[in-house]
Amino acid sequence: MNKLLRHVFHALCAVLFVTVLAACGSSKTVDPLTPSRVIGLGDTLNDISTAAGGGTAHTARIAGADADASVVGHLATLFGVSNVVSYASSTNQLISDLSAQIDNLGGLSASADLVVITVGTQDIILGHSGTSVAPTLVSQIQRLLDKGARHVLVMPPLDLSKAPTPPANAANAATFAADLSSALQNAFSGRYANNVVIYGNNPLSLNFALATASRTYPYSDGYGTFNDTYQSICGAGTTGCDRADDGGYLFADNYNLTPTGNRWVAQNLFAATGSGWR
Repeated sequence: MNKLLRHVFHALCAVLFVTVLAACGSSKTVDPLTPSRVIGLGDTLNDISTAAGGGTAHTARIAGADADASVVGHLATLFGVSNVVSYASSTNQLISDLSAQIDNLGGLSASADLVVITVGTQDIILGHSGTSVAPTLVSQIQRLLDKGARHVLVMPPLDLSKAPTPPANAANAATFAADLSSALQNAFSGRYANNVVIYGNNPLSLNFALATASRTYPYSDGYGTFNDTYQSICGAGTTGCDRADDGGYLFADNYNLTPTGNRWVAQNLFAATGSGWR
């Protein structure tokens, strides 16, 4: 089996395992979502400080860039929302750090608020297993639901083995993501009348495998266009860089994404919300 087919096969297996979570709640009930506020939690993918000259996001930071260069910011754009609030951090990026971020939130609206969580990458790098951190993720999502949220979108960590310089424990990413999916499915499926938690693995995981396997550019898949999907525009490192542009690359550095990559992820996550929210 050639390299591309292996990537596709493994990604399909992951998608089949976790797609069911997209129907947490009632798979027959559509709860149309028209948010007026989009809230980001988690890691650097949702850090909306993306501009060169002081931005904190680990990406290709570009002069004048705004929240739209982040995952949560571009999701807001796709939903037609200008009110973006993010407590995500490029310093404290672990699942255990969600608690302090959620402490910043007051009451949440079931109809007006979309909460987007991007987390797990740094846990994988530090060697945490999905089963060890999943209870914390479940408890923090429950806190959001207790505050009134009814639309929580969780981005699974990407397969770090496909990065330009795979970090420590990258081979554990698929198992880690599957463990989170199983825990969220067990915790929230069927407990509410509508889908309240969507784990956005489908179509993201398969599309990421296909994109990173390509060596023909420009690469377009309906969610975005890349000029490179396996090298980094910033060179070696883990905190991104300031640049005039991101060159249409997927990766900013060893494993973090560019603004083009972040927007592509957001497009994939937006597609996942079609499972009951649109």
